[in-house]
Amino acid sequence: MSSMQMPFIFWQKWSDMLPQQRQTAEVNEDQQRNGQSFDMGNTSHESMTLDQFYHVSLSDTMERDTDQVLSRCYGNPNPYPINNPTNILIVDQLWLWILDDKTIITSTTAAPGGVESVFFDRVLAALRAQEHVSSVTVHFLMHLILNTATGLFRKNDIAVSGRNVSPLGVFRETIVKVTTQETELFEAFKKSLLPKEYEKSDPKWKNWFKAWRKPQKPLTNGDQENGNQEGRDQTHEQHNANPHLGILEETKLLKEVKDIHEELNMLKKVAQDQENVWQQALQPENDYGEISGGFNPSEIKAEIEEMIQQTETVKRSLSTLLDLKQKQANIFEAEYTRKQSEDTAIQGDTVMVFTVVTILFVSDTLVILIN
Repeated sequence: MSSMQMPFIFWQKWSDMLPQQRQTAEVNEDQQRNGQSFDMGNTSHESMTLDQFYHVSLSDTMERDTDQVLSRCYGNPNPYPINNPTNILIVDQLWLWILDDKTIITSTTAAPGGVESVFFDRVLAALRAQEHVSSVTVHFLMHLILNTATGLFRKNDIAVSGRNVSPLGVFRETIVKVTTQETELFEAFKKSLLPKEYEKSDPKWKNWFKAWRKPQKPLTNGDQENGNQEGRDQTHEQHNANPHLGILEETKLLKEVKDIHEELNMLKKVAQDQENVWQQALQPENDYGEISGGFNPSEIKAEIEEMIQQTETVKRSLSTLLDLKQKQANIFEAEYTRKQSEDTAIQGDTVMVFTVVTILFVSDTLVILIN
């Protein structure tokens, strides 16, 4: 007799998962409050969200579960209502026992929405598709069942926006989106370095450079007595208008990329566990047969690792862009400070000339009066 356990990726509507999550949390809380021990004989293995599977030490993942890439980018942006149909990715478990050469037993996670029957139907469909197989052995059937679980990574069965995508397809499309957004942000920054050309076509830049080039209003004694509030407001307005000080879009995109990167690592953990089971289960001495449409977990893990590298590239590019914007903002601020100093010097010279002229005028008047 041989046995094995393997996780597999699946998806479920959050409205179906929420009652289960609340019930599980209440049971755990009651057991802890009453000091009850964990009852292995009455255990129900339920579906886990990605965060529950990956962050085993977290007691509450509700907020993280409602903010998955799938639900955020392809579903309702507010997945909290209990009747929300938004899909989220979950991790289920497959158990398999080979009793003898003619008997194999399988079981899957007790998940809401009839996932058990769905997985069984997928196995039957895969078995019917093996037209070239003349006889079915327990080892071939085990290979088929494991292949069915592994292949869910690439099954285009998640309904989003009137079409179907696969779990990996969700992340491929999302990576393309964030890469495009990063490129657009970098191009916008590059254009901002050419003010004389772009201030003509971009009102935002035109207004900022007008404010930046405009001389400061000369200070009066009244300004100084009132704390120079108007002068400070003018400086504050010019400071806030500096487009290089705005990093909101870059920061939001960086958070999105980090979330994608983290969830890809979760998927990689699932693929890694599947690969370990395959290596232990599929021994060379047994005849497992050739399966049509087979899915190798090593290939899936390699595909996930490639996407992880892509997200790391986007993260580095965004970090570089933020650094460049900070440096450019410092240059603008230094130039603005220099210009303020020049304006102050000009104002000082003007006041001095005015004072000299006034003294000369008064002196001439006194001379005339004396004569």
